[in-house]
Amino acid sequence: MVALMLLSAACKPAPEAGTDMSNRERAEVTIGKAVEARGARFGELSDSNMAAFGPLAYSYDPATERIVVSVLVAEFSAWTVFPDRRPKIEATLAALEDPAVGGLFDTAGGTWHLDRDTGKLRLQIAHADLDDVSELLASTEALQGVYPEWSLSWAGEVGKIVHNGAPLPPNRVTVKNNPYR
Repeated sequence: MVALMLLSAACKPAPEAGTDMSNRERAEVTIGKAVEARGARFGELSDSNMAAFGPLAYSYDPATERIVVSVLVAEFSAWTVFPDRRPKIEATLAALEDPAVGGLFDTAGGTWHLDRDTGKLRLQIAHADLDDVSELLASTEALQGVYPEWSLSWAGEVGKIVHNGAPLPPNRVTVKNNPYR
């Protein structure tokens, strides 16, 4: 009986839409629906406010009160293991954010985020509407459309432009217009 009470206390139901919910609870419901729409199981957001599976992650940012969908593009182990290489990684990040370099490559509307604790580089889209699952899923699809190109090719090509003097692409690089295949 005690085990049953502990189990039921740990499994709180999600709040019903339309009731007085905190922004975190609203985001949790929306993220849960998005995760389940992708075929994964969802219980609740962790203390880190993130639900991640594979390279895809949904998170709630309480500081901005936004839901962020992101894909992991690269993990710079040198960031944590060889701190002397950080300036080179920072230069690549600056190029990714520069419209004259990184702007030539399709980001599906995402922006870059480097976690300076782990060296993980993510492409992300933030959403102010905490209740719009369809918008969140559309951003998920868009990011997953460009993610393979970024993780397998384009991030390296930007690195070659910045560090090896490789030429800029003559036209905007997209999944359909990809000169690096």
